[in-house]
Amino acid sequence: MLTDNLSNIGSAERRQYESAEPDHASLNFTAERFSSSSIKNKDGVKNYYQTLKLLLRTTRIGLNDPIRKTLWTDLAVTFNPSNNAEEFDPQFDNLTVNKLPTFVDPANARFFALNTKSQRHIATILWNLSQSYPQMTFAPLLYPLVALFLHYHHPLDVYRSIVALLSSRKTRYISMNRSDKPRDAFVLVKLTNKFGFFNRGKFSTIRDKLKNNFLDAAYTEWLQWIFASLPFHHCVRIVDCYLLEGEKFLYRIALELALLFEKYNHKPIDLEQMRHFCENIPVTPSQLIAGAISLSRLSRKDIRRARDKAERRSDSISMTDSPLFSRHDILCPKDVTFGTRIAPRKFKSSILNWSQIDRLWEWIPDRVYVLEPIIVFCSDENGNSLQTFFSLCGENEPTIVIVKTFNNEIFGAYCSASWSRRFENSLKPGQYFGNGETFLFSLSPQMIKYEWVGINRDPSELSYAQQLFMSATANSFSVGSGGGVGFYVGENLSSGETNRCETFENEPLTCSKETYFDVSVVEVIAFC
Repeated sequence: MLTDNLSNIGSAERRQYESAEPDHASLNFTAERFSSSSIKNKDGVKNYYQTLKLLLRTTRIGLNDPIRKTLWTDLAVTFNPSNNAEEFDPQFDNLTVNKLPTFVDPANARFFALNTKSQRHIATILWNLSQSYPQMTFAPLLYPLVALFLHYHHPLDVYRSIVALLSSRKTRYISMNRSDKPRDAFVLVKLTNKFGFFNRGKFSTIRDKLKNNFLDAAYTEWLQWIFASLPFHHCVRIVDCYLLEGEKFLYRIALELALLFEKYNHKPIDLEQMRHFCENIPVTPSQLIAGAISLSRLSRKDIRRARDKAERRSDSISMTDSPLFSRHDILCPKDVTFGTRIAPRKFKSSILNWSQIDRLWEWIPDRVYVLEPIIVFCSDENGNSLQTFFSLCGENEPTIVIVKTFNNEIFGAYCSASWSRRFENSLKPGQYFGNGETFLFSLSPQMIKYEWVGINRDPSELSYAQQLFMSATANSFSVGSGGGVGFYVGENLSSGETNRCETFENEPLTCSKETYFDVSVVEVIAFC
């Protein structure tokens, strides 16, 4: 799998990726030793763990060594068994690489030369994780870690391994919330102080800033030192140990990188310079790990103590924003969109592409998001009769009405109530119904949502015109009114009108801002 993913990079870069350290013909352990069946009791677990830790730290496992076919997945699952790994949904397989969950950090979205197919696998795994862990809001380590795993393992096995790490109660592996970022950086600064770095004079600016409750980007972005900057083979060897030892080992590596930076540069840490230093690090993976494990006074108790202090000070600590990081194997932020939702990949629309569908799914209410979408009407298949439109929409509530014009503009309305409500005895023909969940939207050439103007206001402050949501007669249907109709389609579904209206305070939905438009296709989405 590694060779396949590196086949499309240049020869010089391939040498960097493949010539890490020579494969060893005989390792001191075999894949069978990583089987959970070899662990018999508590003492066995402890001895097994200590033996593995020594071997992983000191054995130079080559990039293409056969043991890598099972090493990482066995390490993750053996020591962190989880029952939550059976929820992997392959429907996400046809995702684009440019739609990612909001917990992804663009600055750390490094794909390590994976090809486009494997980058789609990253997205598949991350969106599955977003469904399994809706509480996860910021996890900068996940993207590069999944990418590294995919060099050696099948997507399903990668997903199961990551779930095991996220579910671990004994060892902390992955931060899951944005509030963890300053706390983790605070921990690193405290550890730096513990090892006397500040006493050397080169780190005094970091210490002085921390006294003023300020964390420099050089430390808040310390994961970038490792997973966004170090060569591939360094990252692989670090993950070998990290999967057993957890975040403690990453702190070891960060401390060693800080020492090496000082040794070779003789200046305080600057993020941009640290990135460059790590990209061209002058030591081998084994030398880096040897230096990291030589920091013998680092304990989990030190980390917990520093994190407790960070918890107490987290509200007062401020951070600088990280400057953009441009690399050939890091996703460009301007080419990526982020969201908390993604549409079911079984759903098909004759009008919308996946980017447009996913944006629409970001806008719909939570209670609707969990339902199954279906196309109940499409004028290309069902004709241009308004009565057929009403008949096929039936009692469905809510619905999404989408129009594509002959100018390739795409827009419409989320309709909160069933169109059958036009027959209620309490309503006169053409009278409005629906509620404030209704909204107008445009998806092409721009993507914009126009919510009800009263969504965050006291109803007593609203005018009558600001509460006109949906209306229908035998000859037309419309959404929004007051000073003009927001979205109107006529009897034969071939033409319509859009204006600014008081209900949504929207701009006309056509890109040309013209009042009238000619309909190419009308489509209606319902939910069940």
